[in-house]
Amino acid sequence: MNETSIATTDKIGDNLGFIYFFQCTSTRNVKIGRTINSPFIRFDHINGMSPTALTILGYAKNTHKKFESELHERFRNLRIHGKREWFTISDELISFIKNISNQTGEYKPLPRTKKTINQIQIARDSGVSQPMLSQILSGQRRAAWGTAKKLALVTGVPEIIWLEGTLEEIWEAITPNTETDCP
Repeated sequence: MNETSIATTDKIGDNLGFIYFFQCTSTRNVKIGRTINSPFIRFDHINGMSPTALTILGYAKNTHKKFESELHERFRNLRIHGKREWFTISDELISFIKNISNQTGEYKPLPRTKKTINQIQIARDSGVSQPMLSQILSGQRRAAWGTAKKLALVTGVPEIIWLEGTLEEIWEAITPNTETDCP
């Protein structure tokens, strides 16, 4: 399997998604998270914001929302204090990832050039005009479905946030925070 086997436009749906396992290359800690979009989109988004490089250990397709919290509970003894999605590496966790994953170690991430993406880059890369994006980000306008889809592909923020999220939810989703930083 290679990166073209799951295109960046792949999306599962409201109840199903992907569980992903990303590893910080400096600390070897593992992020267990979930996305309804391609895990590669999410990886590029998080990797671009992380102060150190990440790698993809694997992912599982067609997983329910509750599966992420079940994994967090299963590996709670490995959770890093204050980081709800980051876990210390262990043989048990690595074995679990190998057994569940649809893919491991074959994805080549986008080059790490910047930690954040600004409004001009989002507009340019998504094909959404800067004035329209500005109106969406200021709460003056709601994104239409096609616009939300374009913005989701560029930012890794799910379409539903662009369509129905509050202004605070949108900004929280696109703004780097310490939760995505590699502990």
